[in-house]
Amino acid sequence: MLLFLPVLPAMVAPVVQSSFDDAYLAIASGGVQNEAQALRALGTVAGDTKVVMRTSGSRVIWYVRASPTDVVALRLAHADLKPNNPVVIGQSGWIAFAEQFNSGTGFRWSVTNDDRQVGSGDFEYHFLPDKCKPQPGVPKGELVQLPKITSTVYAGTDRDIWVYVPNGYSKSKPACLMVFQDGQWAKNYMQPVFDNMIASKEIPQIIGVFITPGTYADGRSNRSVEYDTLSPKYSEFLMKDVLPVVSAKWPYRDGAENRAIAGLSSGAICAFTVAWERPDQFHKVLSWIGSYVNLQGGSTGIGGGHNYPTLIRKSKGNPKNIRVFLQEGTNDLDNPFGNWPLANLQMDKAFAYSGYDYKFTMGQGFHSDSHGRSILPESLRWLWRGVKID
Repeated sequence: MLLFLPVLPAMVAPVVQSSFDDAYLAIASGGVQNEAQALRALGTVAGDTKVVMRTSGSRVIWYVRASPTDVVALRLAHADLKPNNPVVIGQSGWIAFAEQFNSGTGFRWSVTNDDRQVGSGDFEYHFLPDKCKPQPGVPKGELVQLPKITSTVYAGTDRDIWVYVPNGYSKSKPACLMVFQDGQWAKNYMQPVFDNMIASKEIPQIIGVFITPGTYADGRSNRSVEYDTLSPKYSEFLMKDVLPVVSAKWPYRDGAENRAIAGLSSGAICAFTVAWERPDQFHKVLSWIGSYVNLQGGSTGIGGGHNYPTLIRKSKGNPKNIRVFLQEGTNDLDNPFGNWPLANLQMDKAFAYSGYDYKFTMGQGFHSDSHGRSILPESLRWLWRGVKID
């Protein structure tokens, strides 16, 4: 089973803001006067831990277990960044670095002590605009969980589905439709964005459908088979198993121009495949860190998503009626199945060559949703432009 899941910020334990701010200011001053204050963000760590990283938004503290005479260095794999000098925190046995970065910054880092690497990791920071957060006075839509759906197309699998119903929705005035893969994640951050942007009439009323990958009775996930395979099967699943259930209760607008589909990682290539196979049903695609690589090679072993740039180029002169917002990060995955940044660049060049309606944004991020979420309002405005807003 192939499973390349994005790293989600929600999985990182939060730092108490006041403790972090106190420690950051103490260390950033360059000369620690209050040892206890400088250590307030450290918390409890195991005795053999060499490096601890604490973050709060754009600010980062690296704590390194070392004596005052050790030669400790922080290295950032970014051409435009040079770390501050290390700060000795009294007799605590810790040396620290305090740094602040601009939104959109991403890099790998390592820490050495006397030229021996003692820690490494990665960091990215993207400012989340107010449109992505609940706002006072904005009417809220409703998120409804449906009973599990057992698929007739992917036999033996079932899945969870949630539906976002915008405030003021009326069957007499059907809304647009937007379908999300990996809905167990997307449902958690899309509702305030929809609430805010529908209320301000930046986008039309939208019924949001959030679908999880199928699972078998024994707990096996069918995610990669459903998402990474180049075939019309997943679009058939949507049209037969999911959308009739949704439309029976919440009718939505006819016409592909009133429908969008979205995903990240393997969910992104799945979304694109649906629009590619059924442009008569879905006109708009939102793709984050898309896995346009050879994850599902089929019987030949080479029938995977890396073929899409060629297929797109061959459609020159008769492009499919689809609109695509493509987001990627320079620090995304690189493994035997492919190089994610290169794969998305190939998609970019293929779309340009064949004259598609698309937008490509390359940031510095990793295999995460952070960059995509930070530009989500911009993405939705661009995707839904030209659609009637009541």
